[in-house]
Amino acid sequence: MPMWSVMLVDDELAVVQGLQKNVDWLSLGAQVVCTACSGREALALFEEHRPDIVITDINMPGMNGLELMEAIQARVPHTTFVILSGYDTFEYAQRSLQVGAIDYVLKPATLPKIMAVVSRAVQRCTEDHLRRRLEQELPCLREYFLLRLLRDDPTAEEAEFLGLTALLDGPFSVALVCLDRSFGVTEQEWQLSRLFARDAASGEGVYALPNWGTDMPVLLHRPADPEGWCKALLEKLQAGCRAEVTVALSCPTASVREAYSQARDAMAYKEILGAGRVIRCDRLALESDLLPPYPMDRNRSLLEAMRLGDAALVSRQVRQMYAGLKRAPLSYVRAVSIEVYGLAATALSERGQLMEDVCRPEQFWTRVGTAQSVDEICAWVEDRLSEVAGRLNVRRETRHHQVLRELEGIIAARYAEDLTLEGLAKSVFLSRTYVIWLFKQVKGCSFLDYLTRFRMEKARELLLSTGRSVYEVAEQVGYKNSAYFSRVFREHFGHMPSELRKGLG
Repeated sequence: MPMWSVMLVDDELAVVQGLQKNVDWLSLGAQVVCTACSGREALALFEEHRPDIVITDINMPGMNGLELMEAIQARVPHTTFVILSGYDTFEYAQRSLQVGAIDYVLKPATLPKIMAVVSRAVQRCTEDHLRRRLEQELPCLREYFLLRLLRDDPTAEEAEFLGLTALLDGPFSVALVCLDRSFGVTEQEWQLSRLFARDAASGEGVYALPNWGTDMPVLLHRPADPEGWCKALLEKLQAGCRAEVTVALSCPTASVREAYSQARDAMAYKEILGAGRVIRCDRLALESDLLPPYPMDRNRSLLEAMRLGDAALVSRQVRQMYAGLKRAPLSYVRAVSIEVYGLAATALSERGQLMEDVCRPEQFWTRVGTAQSVDEICAWVEDRLSEVAGRLNVRRETRHHQVLRELEGIIAARYAEDLTLEGLAKSVFLSRTYVIWLFKQVKGCSFLDYLTRFRMEKARELLLSTGRSVYEVAEQVGYKNSAYFSRVFREHFGHMPSELRKGLG
């Protein structure tokens, strides 16, 4: 609390000096800033010092205490007065209280009596100060109350105090206004745009609240045509703000909290449905149906193509993906592109590489975000993902040859078992697709062809070096059906196993 200033006025100098000396002003939260011996002198000093408390006599030459009080009150109405007089006159006392004095103290007064009166004057100043502050802060308190309505239910007492009892009854709608700052806008221009938006959204029964980030909640109380209001506001803001404007609108509901939740849910669709429009929460299902379905299986295929390092396959899949997005809003296409960026980052991170070495996130998002067509986005993404595939190309990766040697070792050790492609891939924690591609690219054959060739060579070796029967050799190299084994053997070598031993092979 401030230290309250005091002016002492009395035509008897001894009274003024006695008060100034004997009263412990600091302990009361006050200090004497000036003294006067006449009403006219006091009025001149008041203009200079503007004291909070005036302790004055009544009978003084030229201008008496009552006239002084009236003159001061005309200038500063909240000044606190105390009368200290030697005249026990009812009319004086009555008049001084009418003018605004808090007490009429008779001389001579005891020090405790004077201390008590000064204490009351200080208390009056404190109360007046707080009351004035409260009045000044009422707009902020109302604003805070409205913000709390977005998350809590109102209390009748608080609403009545703030003059907002009408808001105890709905229905309500909430319009969430998103301002996306345009490129090149200065900070001053941006703040002016936000102020313009708030002023434009305010009106009878409409309460525009402070921005939370880029979003400005607007409370519509008992709206007649909320969608029409939102469309008119959108048009006005698009003309007057240096920003891209989107408005998300809730359904009319009895709860502000529920309306705000609906508006936030609707705004979440901005990146999918597109900015620069009014998004109604009750039309989300209908508008979402207009979007092309996103084929999640294409994510897997694209990721696998990048893992394999097949740039040509990656390019084909990227073009096919974006061809299916031709009629989608650009905002939706951009959202899909961010998903694709994540796939590329995943493919590289699996090999200990960073997507930032190909394209930094902010560079990717800026380019995709400023592209004006699906074809432009497609071309940019295709180039980036083709580079990713090039970095992961198996011909440039000695690691893939090491993996293939590991697979060959497993086949050499387990060729007699019921060895499948899925089992082989799991044994080295690789995908089935990758193992297929690896055999085809490096060995020039399928896994099954490689396994069959390996088994046949082993069978031929056993037939020539041991006396085991064809049936036994077939089982030893992984064939339970000797007839099938013989047929495969003939297809591979051009003669039957039995003919090999007869020297016909």
